[in-house]
Amino acid sequence: MLLQVASMANEATHYFYHALTLAALHAQAPAERQRQFTQMIGEILQKLKLWADNCPENFLNRYALVSAELARIEGRDMEAMHLYEQAIQSARENGFVQNEGLAHEVAARFYAARGFETIAHAYLRNARYCYLRWGAEGKVRQLEQSHPQLREDPTTPPATAMFGAPVEQLDLGAVVKASQALSGEIVLDRLIEALMTIALEHAGAERGLLILLRGDTPQIEAEARTDRKTVEVTLRQETVTPAELPESLLHTVIRTQESVILNDASARNPFSADEYIRQKHARSVLCLPLVKQTKLIGVLYLENNLTPHVFTPARLAVLKLLASQAAISLENARLYADVRQENSERKRAEEQSQASLEEKEALLKEVHHRVKNNLQLISSLLSLQAARIDEPAVAELFAESRNRVRSMALVHENLYRAGNFARISMATHIQNLCAHLTRAYGMNSRRVELAIRIGNVQLDLDRAVSCGLIVNELVSNALKHAFPDGRPGRVCVELHPFGDKQQVLVVGDNGIGLRPDLDPRRSDSLGLQLVDDLTQQLHGTIVVNRDGGTTFTITFEADRRGERER
Repeated sequence: MLLQVASMANEATHYFYHALTLAALHAQAPAERQRQFTQMIGEILQKLKLWADNCPENFLNRYALVSAELARIEGRDMEAMHLYEQAIQSARENGFVQNEGLAHEVAARFYAARGFETIAHAYLRNARYCYLRWGAEGKVRQLEQSHPQLREDPTTPPATAMFGAPVEQLDLGAVVKASQALSGEIVLDRLIEALMTIALEHAGAERGLLILLRGDTPQIEAEARTDRKTVEVTLRQETVTPAELPESLLHTVIRTQESVILNDASARNPFSADEYIRQKHARSVLCLPLVKQTKLIGVLYLENNLTPHVFTPARLAVLKLLASQAAISLENARLYADVRQENSERKRAEEQSQASLEEKEALLKEVHHRVKNNLQLISSLLSLQAARIDEPAVAELFAESRNRVRSMALVHENLYRAGNFARISMATHIQNLCAHLTRAYGMNSRRVELAIRIGNVQLDLDRAVSCGLIVNELVSNALKHAFPDGRPGRVCVELHPFGDKQQVLVVGDNGIGLRPDLDPRRSDSLGLQLVDDLTQQLHGTIVVNRDGGTTFTITFEADRRGERER
């Protein structure tokens, strides 16, 4: 058992240092090797996690440090900061002073690579102290050779304190916590309030301004003031003026994207002639750019009019770290606000469009209702007139005209009842129309079957009207002429999609058929002329088949987009 425990400890140590070595070599490796290194580190992490879950006292510090390095490689800087601190704390609490020193040293490289030299130096001092406690004098000498400034530092352990303490007393965990507070906020107003509060509380400033760029124009988004007990943040959204801050200093920071700090603005400096500095008698002034991937997002302006040298190197280092996260969070929050604004505007536009559509549908309903009433009036007049005519041929003509007018009135009646003019259900529309024709031509007493096969087809209003009128004419014509002398037969109506962009309407019968010399497109028949005109309105084509009766096949575009593409 003891041999197994010793073997596991050695194996864990091997994997731990192997992963750290791969992480250290990652940046200089070719792209293909980098992918291999990343995969190998991930595999090692799975082993370390298993050991850490079972014995966190021994292995959590190792798992956290390797996790931090993987987060660094993958660009998850905020997560890496948190994991470095977790590794340091776990190693310290469980007596692994060598691992605590190693975690400090690796974290120092992380911060130094990002330009945070002050924070990096604090980590290096902690690493050196841990190695001294461990008795690794050779490692201490190696650190001092690569970082000569460490030789001048005392060997007493660094204390921890809040922001504003000397550099050797920075509470780096609190820095990470503040940065995470900024990264976790997505609503712009709340983010601005959090940023200004954190900046004033931890920088020693009395007053601060957040200036964001709107295009190329700087605009004051918020002002913060403190009475040393609380911070009051006011959202403003106003143009920058000389009464608010030193404009010459602001323009310098915007142009160079570099921080400007005046330890004592009352002493002679490059901005002494600025109107604001002369009138307000400012003492400590700091203007910090907020940059995301070389893009200037805005500027953080801080001042203290009572005390010089307020913005110490330690505070400046912390503010730069927070400014980096603030730039990312502000850009994300602005994008989120833009998306919300776009969604709100789109919703308003949709509501307005819906209201306009409802008005149009109400108007169209009224039009169809009036057309139907007028057609019914014409039908009644034709019936009255037909009753006074004695000549059978003329009376029959009046009756046919009446039936045609009644069918047209029914087309408009169906559409009036449809409720949705945007898309008309053709199955219901054509079934209602054919039911009327069955009654009008007395099919219940005849041996003629009417078959209707309509798919789940919905058409816009114009096509629904045209299709309904075509069905009315062709079915009426078949019922009147295809089955003389009580001959039995069948009439079929079909409507179904053809491909992605077309519809096919088929009206056929197995009756006696058209006269051989009759051309449906040049007929003097009013009904066939109407069918041809309606097909042209649909931008469609007609094919007539005379085998075993008569079949009209009309192919047309499914919607208006198809017409525009032709």
